[in-house]
Amino acid sequence: MGIILVDKLPFYLDEDMLIEKLKLRKRKGMNEKLNKLMKKALKIAKPKGAYFETEIESRTENSVKIKGEVFNSRELAKATEKNQKLYPYIITCGKEIEEALIKTEDILEKYILDGIINSILDCATICISKDLKERYQIANLSYHIPGALNDWPIEDQQKLFKIFGDVAEKIGVELSESNVMKPGKSVSGVYCQVMDDITECI
Repeated sequence: MGIILVDKLPFYLDEDMLIEKLKLRKRKGMNEKLNKLMKKALKIAKPKGAYFETEIESRTENSVKIKGEVFNSRELAKATEKNQKLYPYIITCGKEIEEALIKTEDILEKYILDGIINSILDCATICISKDLKERYQIANLSYHIPGALNDWPIEDQQKLFKIFGDVAEKIGVELSESNVMKPGKSVSGVYCQVMDDITECI
């Protein structure tokens, strides 16, 4: 099976949660702005994602090799000791909603819209992990992100995008030479099946 591409992930926005998260409850006029921006986001946002299953080709104490690329992480190697598969992924809020954020000049609206976009990305991530678990009959997953682990250099992000080929472009995600993703509200890494109970279980 090849790369699974989802070009419009479902999402929802919880007004009460956003009010609390963004600390808007006692500030006059902000709730109206929130409601307006939520409606705008629901209309234009198109979060997307891509993932696939791949065999681990080789492993050392400090690295894992998939699709001809060596990912240098002791923690990732340890996490995959009991299985032979990894699930690379790229998930994004979508360029449509980020363009709306860029065009917004009002500072308060930028703040609120940024919070809304974070919620959209959270929903998209949950959807992808759920779809992956159902598709491959996996009970629990852990996730690992280049640059987030102390021993996994962010430079390996380039290798991750390389194994996706042109799929990253198809979902509208670009990676700069300095390893910054665009849209900014995008995440990439690998999932692996959890064989034991660990804190990163999702």
